[in-house]
Amino acid sequence: MSTPRRAMIAAATAALAVVLTASLAGCSNRGGSGGGTDTDRAAPPTTTVGAPGAPAPTTGPRNSAPNACDSKMPGEVMTAEEAVVRFSDQQVCPGYVTVALGTPVTWRNTGQTTYTVTIKDGPLPSSPDLQRERVEPGASVAVELPSGQFAWTTDALEAFVGTVEVQG
Repeated sequence: MSTPRRAMIAAATAALAVVLTASLAGCSNRGGSGGGTDTDRAAPPTTTVGAPGAPAPTTGPRNSAPNACDSKMPGEVMTAEEAVVRFSDQQVCPGYVTVALGTPVTWRNTGQTTYTVTIKDGPLPSSPDLQRERVEPGASVAVELPSGQFAWTTDALEAFVGTVEVQG
């Protein structure tokens, strides 16, 4: 296989890895520069694995962009400090939160408009509402949920459906 072809395959594989990592992390970004930043918590390390002929794997911050979305994979338990969902009409991050029973999940409105967060009484967005909270710009609301899996939505991004998993 020629060197230019290997380089193209390595670049395509690296791009696919970035897309898959963002998808699995459960973040939604409508684009633009809106949304919150995660400057109040450190980014956990991740590993980028290349294709044959690509540079050796490197370890570094999960995201380094100013509006990057730091999150954990579904099932990785977050602390109360980590379980902060930042949302606006441009971005929701993280979209999947796993906490231990008794750990609150906080929704922080990083937008310029008041939005409503609706927590569903089950894992499906069609489940009945369990709790609805209006969150002013710059404000936060913390909610402690019982054990189980709960869908949640916000009118900031109407098509978005997030998940909170409470273990215990």
